[in-house]
Amino acid sequence: MEKEREEKILRLLGLKGTITILRYLDEHNTAQYKHLNELMNVNVLNKRVNQLTKFNLICHHADPKDLRRKWYELTEKGEKILQILENMIRETDEKDEKASSFKIIQTHSEELYNALLSILSSVTGSADYLKEMHKEYCIRMEIHSLQKKKQKIILAITSALPQEIAERYDRIGENLRKIQKNPQFVKDFEKLNNLFHSLDPQAQVNIICETAKMTQKMFSAMQDEISKNTVGSSDPKRMLILGQALRCGEQMSGTIAGSMKKRPPDMRQTTFCINFLLVLLAKLLAISIEKIEVEALYTDIAFCIYHTKPQIEGPIDEAAFAILGEDE
Repeated sequence: MEKEREEKILRLLGLKGTITILRYLDEHNTAQYKHLNELMNVNVLNKRVNQLTKFNLICHHADPKDLRRKWYELTEKGEKILQILENMIRETDEKDEKASSFKIIQTHSEELYNALLSILSSVTGSADYLKEMHKEYCIRMEIHSLQKKKQKIILAITSALPQEIAERYDRIGENLRKIQKNPQFVKDFEKLNNLFHSLDPQAQVNIICETAKMTQKMFSAMQDEISKNTVGSSDPKRMLILGQALRCGEQMSGTIAGSMKKRPPDMRQTTFCINFLLVLLAKLLAISIEKIEVEALYTDIAFCIYHTKPQIEGPIDEAAFAILGEDE
């Protein structure tokens, strides 16, 4: 019986309105029914008041001289329970703060996924451009379909990443073409790719450039967020790794736009940068679903800097590459 009672109390503490009533009484000492009624609807209030009274977390008083004057207040037990709840909430917030790099990636997971789709098939990241051409309606259903298959695509791409770093950027294009032929996704990607190939060469170039610029803008915005939150963060090492990875992504996106504007476009450089972005975006999304850790980005940062250093503008904070070594 005692265990059953404890389980009922625990369920009560998680119900809508419970902590609201406890906090209000803690702040105001006492409250009349009409005051509590301002916090929630009558049905919820009546249920919670009866339950909280039953478990002796609040008590009901009436003035013997004026029976119309009734009020509620916390019991000693209610005060202790509320304090425990507040401590638990505070500890949870602190843990969230400790996972700041993970939190930033999760916050931007939708943007990252959209960027991944736009790199896989450029037309998905060029809605505004396609609207001007009156073709956006052609792929609306396919984009919506791929949005619903987000986790399946992330897992498929993550598993397609070659294990050997040296092979990763050469083979990713081949592996991803296989994913696009997967029975789960083939119809969607066929429609998207057919639309792209139906466009004239200049329109194709424009779409790739627009996609690259949007991806570059996303990486830049995420970098700004990292910069604002790194100081005082409880995981500055991971924040630094993530910031460097985003910087590499921003640079590669910019390189794509620059390469495509050349006459003729530098397709070799563009392909290399696209392959790098596919790997980077896939890994960021894998982090967002807790398949890999932020530290997994370290090898991609190193590869980007040491194999494409002439393309990286400005000074590189190579202190980032000592991060993992400190823990080994």
